[in-house]
Amino acid sequence: GSVTPLLSPAATGHPDTTQAPGGRLHKTANPFIEHEIGRLRLKPAPLPTTVRETYSQCNEDIIVEALLRARFAATGRDMSTVRYLEVGGNHPVQTSSTYLLYRAWGARGYIVEANAGLAERLRAIRPRDVVIQTAVSDKHDPTVSFHVHEFDELSSLSVENIRTFEDSGVRSDKARVETVPNMHINAFFDAHIDSPLDFMSIDIEGLDLPVLQAMDPVHRPTVLQVECVDLELLAKLTATLEPRGYQLV
Repeated sequence: GSVTPLLSPAATGHPDTTQAPGGRLHKTANPFIEHEIGRLRLKPAPLPTTVRETYSQCNEDIIVEALLRARFAATGRDMSTVRYLEVGGNHPVQTSSTYLLYRAWGARGYIVEANAGLAERLRAIRPRDVVIQTAVSDKHDPTVSFHVHEFDELSSLSVENIRTFEDSGVRSDKARVETVPNMHINAFFDAHIDSPLDFMSIDIEGLDLPVLQAMDPVHRPTVLQVECVDLELLAKLTATLEPRGYQLV
């Protein structure tokens, strides 16, 4: 369902916090519309047009939240009961796939982050979440080599994945290699996940597909978000996940 603003932010120019059942979603005037109306010297429409808060890289958290709200409305569950797993936590707010659920709805879950410094920051900023400092992979090795890039978002177990960005002009002389704990994806679920997940986001820089291929089909989050950079990878993800009952959204 939709959420109607309590105020008209397009008229006031100030942010609005809209009360939603069980949560508070921030809305504010749409700066793109306001810019174009001013540039073209148009009279504003009488209905307010707003933009919703979003924290993920490509606004996908709004889509995930909408899917879960529809399902929860049909089953009578409160959104505060959402349980999520974010594999590759990185920044606690910016580019986070789960912070909207955490902030607006009081949801909680598990965040996996291999970088010890980033894991410590996640624990400080998001105390309701369980933050596990480990790599998650398709390997059973107790430790793995983690390539820490100057730009945290590009850090990866795969040096080949980092090189693809460097080939595109994103270079750094400050990358280093650290030995970090590692858990096979199924061992991680066995050790930490004790109830069904509503949402799982995996973004581990080039290794999402092998981890999902190794993940036991018994583990079936309701909504599964995967970073996909090209059509070839999309075809492989589809071949892996459709037999498990998933469909592309």
